[in-house]
Amino acid sequence: LTADLSNRDWFVPLAIAQEGIINHTTGFGMHTEANPSKDYFDQMVVPRFINYLEFYTTHTDYFYPWFAKDLVPPSNSNTWEFSFESNLKGPVELSWTKEDLGMNEAQLFLFDPIAGVLLDMKKSNRYRFEPQSNQSIRLFYGASEKELSPDVNALNAAWPNPFSGETNISFVVKDKSSKVTLAVYDLMGKKINQLVEGVYDSGVYSSQWQGNDARGEQAAAGLYMVRLEINGFVSSQRIIKK
Repeated sequence: LTADLSNRDWFVPLAIAQEGIINHTTGFGMHTEANPSKDYFDQMVVPRFINYLEFYTTHTDYFYPWFAKDLVPPSNSNTWEFSFESNLKGPVELSWTKEDLGMNEAQLFLFDPIAGVLLDMKKSNRYRFEPQSNQSIRLFYGASEKELSPDVNALNAAWPNPFSGETNISFVVKDKSSKVTLAVYDLMGKKINQLVEGVYDSGVYSSQWQGNDARGEQAAAGLYMVRLEINGFVSSQRIIKK
């Protein structure tokens, strides 16, 4: 199967590495002959031996619920949640080939709920993280930007941070017709600039801050807070203006 997301049938292979050990048995995708649960295309997690390095999704309706490869029937949007388990130590790298995803309008995002990191998989070939005991990774697919339907509200880490000219702040909206505000505050709690205020449908969005206040004048260098509110959900992060 090709990884080109413009095809109705596609598969994105993933490689996960830790301490020099690489696992090439995992991946996800869609196929017209696939089933929502176990089918011919899926591959189960192999039994553990001395060392193990696993990245899998779970189907509790099947007697052996741990799927290293998971293909589902084609749809305009889907979310996979993969769990990570290992008895190795150190940072983990998850990699894929972004060039194979093709030049098309389909969207594919990786979200780390622990680190709060949202990554466009069509713009990067890898994601590195320090694993936690309950580490999971969510993968959001949409046939187009409008059809992307993530199942979380989240504020992504601003990039670059620290910044001198402009920083990009992206966020995820779970539900349709959500009231969203995104603003920058100083450490005294004074609002410096309102970046976003409105009603948004489910999807991934981004906003830029050029380091200016509401009047368009440049704010002083220093530490600021970015605060996101979505229907009662609140998330904030610190950013540094050089």
